[in-house]
Amino acid sequence: MNSDDHIDASAALVSSHFAAAAQSATRQGDALARGIAKAAERIVQTFLQNHKLVVFAPHHNRADGDSMVARMLGQLEQARPALPALRLNAPSLASEHAEGTSTAATEFQALGNAGDVLLVFATGCQLPELQSLSAVAQERAIEVIWFGPARDESILSVRGEGDLVVWFDEQRIIRLLELQRIAVHALADAIDSLLLGDGA
Repeated sequence: MNSDDHIDASAALVSSHFAAAAQSATRQGDALARGIAKAAERIVQTFLQNHKLVVFAPHHNRADGDSMVARMLGQLEQARPALPALRLNAPSLASEHAEGTSTAATEFQALGNAGDVLLVFATGCQLPELQSLSAVAQERAIEVIWFGPARDESILSVRGEGDLVVWFDEQRIIRLLELQRIAVHALADAIDSLLLGDGA
């Protein structure tokens, strides 16, 4: 293959990603919308009661966790004061926690309070980590919002009675991560809409 042929092949591959992402978002948009709207309502009620949003987003979810916190501390499209949000899993704590104890759970014990809400990006998380976080949440009466792959057995085994689960029905990790990024923007926009109106 010459250079133009390589570029054409790569361009076709890239184009197929845009098409697949659009199809996935269109297929799942209605199914995800109600769960994300419920998540926005819970988070807004948390803010209105002077509590905070805590986010756990390790590994390949880290960028989405950072984005969610940044949207709360900053803004998406509408100007407003910063909203209280933080992300768990500080690498500096890695050597401090006891053997067998989740670093994130240790941090959550120190920073999470009753009335807060925990948003967990569970894709790729290990079961012990999720168990530790869920145990702290239930002990502190902290509601959890789980973002995870469809019918993930780990989430089903650890979620509390009042937890909200938003299922992302995608097999390919790149499609799932794309949907989560859309979900972060949609969630942030829904929160702003509830607090400020639609901005029109």
